[in-house]
Amino acid sequence: MKYLLLVFISFFIISCGSSSSDNLDSNNSPVNQNNIIDTNSRLLNQLNNIRINAGMIALTNNKYLNSSAYNHAFYLDTNNKVSHYESSNDKNFTGVKPVDRTNAVGFKSTMVSENLSVGQATEESSLKGLMSAIYHRFGFLDFSINTIGYGKENVSYVYNMGNSDLNHLCEGTSFNSSGSTYVGVCVDSSFKIEASVYENKLNKTINANPSYVIYPYNNEKNVTTSFYEETPDPLPSYDVSGYPISIEFNKNQYDMSKFSVNNFIIKNENDVLLELAVDYKDGNSILSKPNDINNHISYYQFAIFPKNRLNFNTNYTVEFSYTYEGVSKNIIWGFKTEKLDNFIQYNNSTLNLDRNTKYNIYIPPVNKNDIYNRFSLSCSNNLIDIEFFDLNTLKISGYKTSSCTLSLSNTNQTNTKTINININ
Repeated sequence: MKYLLLVFISFFIISCGSSSSDNLDSNNSPVNQNNIIDTNSRLLNQLNNIRINAGMIALTNNKYLNSSAYNHAFYLDTNNKVSHYESSNDKNFTGVKPVDRTNAVGFKSTMVSENLSVGQATEESSLKGLMSAIYHRFGFLDFSINTIGYGKENVSYVYNMGNSDLNHLCEGTSFNSSGSTYVGVCVDSSFKIEASVYENKLNKTINANPSYVIYPYNNEKNVTTSFYEETPDPLPSYDVSGYPISIEFNKNQYDMSKFSVNNFIIKNENDVLLELAVDYKDGNSILSKPNDINNHISYYQFAIFPKNRLNFNTNYTVEFSYTYEGVSKNIIWGFKTEKLDNFIQYNNSTLNLDRNTKYNIYIPPVNKNDIYNRFSLSCSNNLIDIEFFDLNTLKISGYKTSSCTLSLSNTNQTNTKTINININ
């Protein structure tokens, strides 16, 4: 069995020019209503459940963004690629950039964003992975979006997001009276929108959201314990760390020139302070706009990564303290990590397992680069199933008495481990 090390990439663009939809490859394009898959209602409900529990508005399903998302998923799968950009030389090309592809199917606004992932077995695992990737999480929790489209082809998943109110303005009539206007926010670069109308529509969405958004949200259960990789990578020297904790403030309610962070900490249920990963330009343990090596964080966004993986089935408390306009304030919340059935923490001894029982075997990383994504298995009886739950946790079940030797490694063969297993 092969486990795919997943790569996540984020993209956001507000274009000030026209789209290049005239480059659409009509011969290879999968833009066909019979091929387009609508947003999976279960997945959309899961994402909206996250946003609503975080105090945000729900996203609506958009048929145009469904089309553009599926087109790109089809392109990625056909050409075996992981990218937000398409090449006109490839099969099923529908536009170089996300904004080109959304415009090509009829979405008139150029304010679009895109999340994508490749390699997960299900939509649920794709969403779970993207929410663990800090830049992509901020994309899903954006204050200015209110609509989304989703497309999948095999293990390629694409999410296109935008603002339906702004798109509706672009579907109307260009403003031709005197006064301040916005241009470049619609497919037609000469299309004008009265400034006050544009700002009112955008602010309507932003103001419908809370003054700040935290994640994991307060009292959330079954929170993931780890963070592995993201492209671009906020922690380039870490292959594994704890699940990121984030907060973002509403730009319509805060002037960040009057804002300063005092502290951002996380404690376990024994009130022990967790050590944080430090991998930023200024040596700070809080990821913020000034120290983000990838320049993806805004002045309104902050995040921390515990240095070590969080424990399973454990309560954690987070505190974010800040000063705004001379007044100090604290935001305190808590969450609980996921629980795995038949959980065993590996301690370098032989695993003695019962038949017909699925176990979760956790191999604690000994350092920030201790991960595994490959295995080989030698057994006296082949009736045993093994799969990765994450890069330090295995799901194992055997169906007949057997003795096995499990060899684990990572892609670069820098980490290896041999585990003896007896199925009784």
